[in-house]
Amino acid sequence: MKNLRQWAARLLLVLFPLMGALAALSTLPAATASSPVLVIGLPGFGDPKDLVARAGGYPVGFFRPAFGQVAHSQNPDFLTNLRASGPFLLLNADKLPNFLCGRYA
Repeated sequence: MKNLRQWAARLLLVLFPLMGALAALSTLPAATASSPVLVIGLPGFGDPKDLVARAGGYPVGFFRPAFGQVAHSQNPDFLTNLRASGPFLLLNADKLPNFLCGRYA
C-alpha cells in the first residue's frame, strides 16, 4: 500500500504541472488570417524567420523577439502554408499583448 501511495504521489507531481501548462497553452489567442502572427518554432527544428519566408510572409517590426518572429502576409494561404511548415505555436500578435495584460482573461 505504501508503494502505491508513493507511486501515485510521484505521478501527480508530474501530471499537475503538465496539465497546468496545457491549460495555459490552450487559452492563448489563436492566429487568424487577417492579423499579424507570432511564430514560435521548436529549438533545433528551424528558425521562425525561415518558416515565415518559406510560407510567403515577411517579418513585422524593428526587432525580433527572442523566442519567435512576428510576421504578416497578403497571401490568403499564408496561415495554411505556415502551419504546414511545422511551427510550435502560431499566435495572434494583435490580441496577445492585451491577453497577457488580462484584458481577454
